[in-house]
Amino acid sequence: MKYTEEIFVRASLNVILTQPGSLVPCDFGTGCIVLYKGRSFFLSVSHVTKKGLDVYIEPNQPHDGKTSPIIPIGEILSYSYFVADEDLDADALITAIESGGEEIDFSVAEIKEPFDLLQNDIDFQSFQVAGGNKIFPMLEDLDEPDHESQYGFFGYINQDMNGIFLQRLPEIKAPLTYHRFDGNFYIFKARKPIKSREEYAGLSGAPIFNYQGRLVGLACAVRPRYEYGLWVSNV
Repeated sequence: MKYTEEIFVRASLNVILTQPGSLVPCDFGTGCIVLYKGRSFFLSVSHVTKKGLDVYIEPNQPHDGKTSPIIPIGEILSYSYFVADEDLDADALITAIESGGEEIDFSVAEIKEPFDLLQNDIDFQSFQVAGGNKIFPMLEDLDEPDHESQYGFFGYINQDMNGIFLQRLPEIKAPLTYHRFDGNFYIFKARKPIKSREEYAGLSGAPIFNYQGRLVGLACAVRPRYEYGLWVSNV
């Protein structure tokens, strides 16, 4: 099981948001990179990447003790959907499109230039993740959740700048169990009732895996004071 939880860690990427033109972090999220038919794609959720802020990922590459490298992610796409019947005429369709439709909490960008993404050492006390390489799930191995399996994900919470240093806490949320499908989202049951959104702040966009190591979705919302409180965007 610890091997699977290591997959949660190694597949997750810390997302750093800055004001346009600045390299000072002002917000945070999570994401991952997946492989599909020989191409690489960055995945996260749109409420993280559509704030009018510049989006970077943290590669955990060696630094000079004063600054840490971050990698910009550009040309991020998000999606909306429209409900239309076959009798809808062209004018009505244009009106529906101009209304913006209903946004899907999902964003994607193709990674066209390769770069190194490393995993830093993390001590969870019950087990350790050694430094090495990040891993990239195959989208062809995407799975759907079921009621028999358990699930989990990783990210950083309580992220904040202390001078020039970024402070944060590594957090694994597991085991989770699948509850039901609701529209565009899978709903999962947390191990214990969620007291506040702050328990999950910064984890939006984290890839969620089953304990067979297969990706099932991205964390996108929580509902405090409920056990059935984790909404997951299906990819």
